[in-house]
Amino acid sequence: MALIKKIFFLSFSCYIIIFSVDSDLASMILPQELMAILNDANDKKSCLILNVLSPKIFSDCYIPRSINIPVHCLLKPAHRLYKKVQAWPRDRKIVVYCAGGDCPLSYHAYEYLKKLNFQDVKILEGGIRSWKKDGLPTIGSCRAGYLCE
Repeated sequence: MALIKKIFFLSFSCYIIIFSVDSDLASMILPQELMAILNDANDKKSCLILNVLSPKIFSDCYIPRSINIPVHCLLKPAHRLYKKVQAWPRDRKIVVYCAGGDCPLSYHAYEYLKKLNFQDVKILEGGIRSWKKDGLPTIGSCRAGYLCE
């Protein structure tokens, strides 16, 4: 299988954090493929769509049926949402997404969920930005600037 290596540069005040994430091409799902899952009555109930952005960004624009668990909550054992994730069946189909190709949050969530032994985890290629660009259904005003980049 081909392997993609993404390198991200994040700037926080005067700090620059450089990290890389390895992601297998098989771990990606296209927006149209996810839409097909949402339209399939059998997959609809078994697939969990997980938005890992902040609640404020989530409420502006999200995919129908997705839930919001910010990626930092996945990493804190004391957080109530962390405990919720721990209770999910390990064979559940999970699709994670964030803002788009330049946003590393879905990759962090993907790697974390794989470490927890979730077997069927996918990353929505291009995130909510690609989903919206493809004209697929969203909920919210969808006015955030990152959606137009």
